[in-house]
Amino acid sequence: MKIQSTALFSVTSWDEQTWEGKPAKEVQGEKFTLAKVGYAYAGVLTGESRFQYLMHYRADGTGTFTGIEHFKGNLEGREGEFVLAHEGTFDAASVKGTARVVSASGGLAGLHGGARVELAGHQSQYPLVLDLELG
Repeated sequence: MKIQSTALFSVTSWDEQTWEGKPAKEVQGEKFTLAKVGYAYAGVLTGESRFQYLMHYRADGTGTFTGIEHFKGNLEGREGEFVLAHEGTFDAASVKGTARVVSASGGLAGLHGGARVELAGHQSQYPLVLDLELG
């Protein structure tokens, strides 16, 4: 079954520290951070995920990220879990990234494909565009 749809997610927690252990917002200019994030999903995906981002900020505020997201919940009526590997770029106003499924279990075993995000500004919910296949 092909799943080409958009899920909505909201941020439930965000803890971002520099690699030296300082709160990221307190450090200006170039920095490397680790963000531990929680998301809640609605729509075609319902459930929660935990995400860890490794991020590099340039002095001008633009940057890159890579991360691993672990989702638990329901996709198209099937309960299970999957892991997405993410990478992307950001600036003060937007985020662009892609993700690919690297593992899936339970009712989602065999899930493969990916997703993309293109976010602008701060919102209560954000779209995640899915391009998945579930056998």
